[in-house]
Amino acid sequence: MTTILDGIRNRLGLSPTWPPAAHVRTWEEIEFYAALRSSNEEAIKLQANIPWWRKYMLSPVPRLLSRASANLLYGEPAEYRAAKESDQPALERIVTENLLDAEAHRMAVIASSEGEAWGRIIVDPTLLDVPIIEFVGRRNVIPHFKGRFVVAATFVSEWEESANVVFRLFETYEAGAVHAQLYQGTRNSLGNEVSLDSYGRTAGKQPTVLTGIDRPLCAFIPNSIDGDPTRGYADYRGLEERFLGLNEAATVGQENLRLAGKKRALLDAKYLRNGKLPAGDDVFIRSEAEGTLGESGKPLQMLEYAFEAEQLTKYLDHMLDTTLLLGGLAPAAVGRSVDGGAVSGTALKLKMAHSLIESAGKGRYADAGLKRLLRYAALIDSRSIFDGGFGRRKEWSKPDEDSTVVRGDGLPHDDKEAAEWVALASGAEAISTEEKVRWLHPDWTPEQVEDEVKAIEDAAPEPPPISTPPGAPDLGLPPGAPVPPTQ
Repeated sequence: MTTILDGIRNRLGLSPTWPPAAHVRTWEEIEFYAALRSSNEEAIKLQANIPWWRKYMLSPVPRLLSRASANLLYGEPAEYRAAKESDQPALERIVTENLLDAEAHRMAVIASSEGEAWGRIIVDPTLLDVPIIEFVGRRNVIPHFKGRFVVAATFVSEWEESANVVFRLFETYEAGAVHAQLYQGTRNSLGNEVSLDSYGRTAGKQPTVLTGIDRPLCAFIPNSIDGDPTRGYADYRGLEERFLGLNEAATVGQENLRLAGKKRALLDAKYLRNGKLPAGDDVFIRSEAEGTLGESGKPLQMLEYAFEAEQLTKYLDHMLDTTLLLGGLAPAAVGRSVDGGAVSGTALKLKMAHSLIESAGKGRYADAGLKRLLRYAALIDSRSIFDGGFGRRKEWSKPDEDSTVVRGDGLPHDDKEAAEWVALASGAEAISTEEKVRWLHPDWTPEQVEDEVKAIEDAAPEPPPISTPPGAPDLGLPPGAPVPPTQ
């Protein structure tokens, strides 16, 4: 007979053992990618079969790749525009209170390294006076897809109280409701469901909260999509051995440098006293059997190790640049230059065309996810407090319409090139004063642009009056009016 607990476990894809068998491989992959991103030496050594006692240099290339990818999306804070202008202050409150400029960048770092990020809406007035927009990695999510569409998602929170006591909170977001279940188990077992009020961190949480929204209040934000529409494709995929190879090359180079920098001696055995070596471990004994070592005429000789730094540097540079390119980044995106550096904004954009194209593809998924989350947040923010909202209905006109996300191109602004382009466009009378100001100051707000345009117009000299040519008939025109051409 199937119990209610069995039904819950089946719906969540859970099993008595933990982690769930259906998600073990995915979670192991994500944990390794997270270790690469955060330079977790212990986890990386374990993956690379490196003894715990061996010195091992970690190359931060994986994190560099993910941060540069995120910088192209959100290095320059995105602009969030409400569907209706009167809703802009309320939308900006949600964006500001959630620190969305920083959180969107963190989301992009997670998505780049792990393949995807998940966002959800949390209502907790004790933490924030607006709906909370939270981003987590796939390691904390059990998704429920129907085809390529998300129909629900279970967010998992774990608290390890001891080696034998682990609490796990499962919050399932589905259309119209959020369900919460708490389990008490161990590191390797799910255990049994317990009351939410039996644990301090979940006390007071409702088992079911009705949202009144016909979709789950969450968003699947993939880095990119390949054959499997239910799993994001990480920038790290296929580069794992390269990352480990960079670590190994850096480690070998450091060891060679240490060997080359230390002094060593070769000593004839007959000069020892009582068979004892002089102080130090880097003195080698030469007996008659090894008489060919060193220069036989010298009883004590210094040994020198060569360090082929140039070859190692070239190899590391090659590995670094090709790894970045295969991960979707041009070397110029992280400040590396292989041909002398860019001399203009256009030249830099041409060098980074590969990165910008990759970023444009990722940005579509990120924009869609953010717009969905902002719409859900606006709906809850505008709802009455008696319906689980924040009571700001009067501040919203169209909370149910998607806002617009406008991202920058992630590149520095070339003032000189912008000024030259504006001068050419002005000479061709192909640009307005407002567009000139926008082009020269892309980071300005509409209010700043408007004030600057007004200042320019106020400072412009009055055009000289047009006088009537001598001898021309009086046409009764007002002073300064243009004279019509004669027939």
